[in-house]
Amino acid sequence: ADESDRSLETEELIYQIMGLILGGSDTTRSGFNMIVARLLADRSLWNEVQADRSLIPAAIEESLRLEPPVGGMPRYCLEPIEIGGISIPGGQLVGLSALSAMRDETKISDPETFDLHRKDRPLPHLVFGAGAHRCLGEMLARLEMEEGLAALLDGAPDIEMVTAPEMIGALGLRKSTPMIVRIS
Repeated sequence: ADESDRSLETEELIYQIMGLILGGSDTTRSGFNMIVARLLADRSLWNEVQADRSLIPAAIEESLRLEPPVGGMPRYCLEPIEIGGISIPGGQLVGLSALSAMRDETKISDPETFDLHRKDRPLPHLVFGAGAHRCLGEMLARLEMEEGLAALLDGAPDIEMVTAPEMIGALGLRKSTPMIVRIS
């Protein structure tokens, strides 16, 4: 019922909702798969989160930092800028790599290490974008992953990973291969 200049046509609104549902489903599922795999790959991590549920958000942050379901985003440069000594002219399409940014050794100590107690995480988390392009479903995705991990810790504390998943792709939406587990 928005009558302002910023209102969306019905068709645009439908595409926005479809994008939120489909995009959020794939990214949350892939992200969750990688979080569980990361914790099961080193049983001491699983046990630590099992013993201290306040570490669930940290596990999610670290896993999304190392294996984000969105590897990068294209952006259109409106005016000339300089980044790291490189000039980018206005009107240029630029690929921003979340994979690289979240492993920047000038910002993150020991960036390849999964650390539940990391104090130098990039905030806000880059996997969800920024500014006007910040992920609309970020809070829903976080809630689903937090509650899903808590439920798995409760319901299958002795779960074992048989086959680890891999994240496929570098830019845009990435996809997780299946993870095979044994629940006793």
